[in-house]
Amino acid sequence: MRCSDLERQSPRALRRLKRIERENSLRKLVESNPLLTDEDLAEMLKVSVSTIRFDRARLGIPEVRERMREMAERARSMLRSLSPEEMTGELIELKINESGISVLETTQEMAFKGSNIIREIYTFAQASSLAMALIGSEEVLIGRARVSFKHPVRVGDKIVARSRVANRKGNKFLISVHSYVNDVEVFVGHFIVVSLGKGG
Repeated sequence: MRCSDLERQSPRALRRLKRIERENSLRKLVESNPLLTDEDLAEMLKVSVSTIRFDRARLGIPEVRERMREMAERARSMLRSLSPEEMTGELIELKINESGISVLETTQEMAFKGSNIIREIYTFAQASSLAMALIGSEEVLIGRARVSFKHPVRVGDKIVARSRVANRKGNKFLISVHSYVNDVEVFVGHFIVVSLGKGG
C-alpha cells in the first residue's frame, strides 16, 4: 500500500489493520511458545494485558493455564517409560525419541532450610525424569549424566526444562536438557539414557 493510500484510509480502517496485525503476531507468539503469559504477551506486543485478553478471546486462544493443561494431557497420554507420578515437574510436551518440555513450580519445601534457594536435587530430578520420559520404551535407565548448575533457583521460580535427543546408537540415547527461569539458563545436562525394553 502506497503512502497516499494510507493517508486516505479512515482512522477506523487503520485501527482495524493494526488490530489484525497484532492478532496475527499474538497467534504466532503463542504457537511458538505456549507458555507465554498474558503479561509476557502484553510486554512483547506493547499493549495492555486487557487488550491481550480481549484478542485471545476473539481468536479462541485459551489462557496459559488452560493451554498448559491441554498440552499436559496430550503429553501424559504418550508417556511410556515413567508414570506421571514419577515425573518431577509437569510434562507439557512430548515427542517420543525427539523432544519434550516440563515445568516445575518451586515451593518453600524445596528450599534449603532458612533460605529461599531451591536445592539442586529438584532441578536435577526434573531434568533426568524429562530425559527418561523422551524414550518410547517401558524400561529405561540413566547410564551417565554430565550436568552443570548455572544459576541459583529461588522459591516461586518456574523452571522450564527443554530436552531433545541429540544422538542415538542402538539402545543408547544422548539427551540434552536445558532449564530456564524466565530467559536465564539455570541448568544444563547431558544424559545417556539406556532403553532396556522394546520401543526405544
